[in-house]
Amino acid sequence: MKQILLIFLFISLCVAEDILDIYKRDLPDEWPKPHKRMSNTIKYYADSESITPVEYVLRDMNDTLCITFIRQNNKIIDSGINFYKSNSKSYKSNSKSDIILRDSKSKPTDIYLKESDLKYNKNSLLLLYIGLALGLIPEIARYDRDNYVTVNSNNIDSKYISYYKKTKSKTTYSTSFDYGSAMLLNSSFGSKNNKATYTYKLSPHYDSTIGNNILFSHNDNKRINILYCSKKKCDKYRKCQHGSFPQKQCKRCICQQYFHGKLCEKLFSNDKKMCGNQQELKSYSSSRKSLKKTNIRDICLYKLKSTSNKKKVEVTVKSLVYDGNVPCDGRSGLFIYYRSDKSVSPLYLCKNSSNIVLPASSTTVYIAINSPFDVKSSFEISYKSR
Repeated sequence: MKQILLIFLFISLCVAEDILDIYKRDLPDEWPKPHKRMSNTIKYYADSESITPVEYVLRDMNDTLCITFIRQNNKIIDSGINFYKSNSKSYKSNSKSDIILRDSKSKPTDIYLKESDLKYNKNSLLLLYIGLALGLIPEIARYDRDNYVTVNSNNIDSKYISYYKKTKSKTTYSTSFDYGSAMLLNSSFGSKNNKATYTYKLSPHYDSTIGNNILFSHNDNKRINILYCSKKKCDKYRKCQHGSFPQKQCKRCICQQYFHGKLCEKLFSNDKKMCGNQQELKSYSSSRKSLKKTNIRDICLYKLKSTSNKKKVEVTVKSLVYDGNVPCDGRSGLFIYYRSDKSVSPLYLCKNSSNIVLPASSTTVYIAINSPFDVKSSFEISYKSR
């Protein structure tokens, strides 16, 4: 009897180790370059407890990208994606959020999400896992990430170290590191001691930008579009401007927020009574200029353009004051597109701030202030070409 018990315990331990090994095997030791992992028509199954947030994300992607997600009533057993709530009837062996990536076209990718990751405003892991399933890599794994963040390896739990391993591939598909990408989780992800796994290099004020996605960022969608859409199909719209990309029917470009036009060549016009007569302002190297606005209760947009193509605009937020609460949901607040790649997420400030200096990175900077209807916003921004 004692021998049987020992054998049973030994088998149980082996099974447990095999399960752990599955998770370790399914995430690569080194991330490959971003690549197309599935066909353009993707079957998916979601159990009753995960369907609402999953459908919200996939419906937006169906509308924007040349990918078609088709819902199935039964679990996928070949190529596709299964979504389950962790610890549910479908999946009782683990209460954590997880992904099992499979490259074989004859097997599905399985995504498991715990209850707290299935809430409407908590889509971070859901988006990360969908991105991995499609062939994106974690933003923190980019080969050039050291130009934008400092990774603190001593603070990373060994179970999560694979997410932070830098790829050797230099393929970026002409898109820059994006602090607002859904593929970049906040610096508490995978922390073993509640200390930051990474810090920012360009500005220390990206906390409101990172990890709050409820949908993929503009830049994420652009990357997925590049991976899955034919380059020849939308040849007419290869000149999309301001970081935009061709819509799947090739009738126009998909614009970054606050831009419009078939090629996204135009900035939306201001209400002059609220925002002032000048929308485009020149930046000089000889003197520092100032843009100051008070009691804004609308959307106001401004363009700061260097008078020299050889000099870039340096911006300082001298003061930003809201007279009420601004929800940090990525919709209301101050947005500054100061980097040369306008497809990346802007610096986002949703709290009262002062003396924030941004590096001179582009000859053109766009500023957007979007005030909730019950909040008055005031700011002063100085700028100079360097």
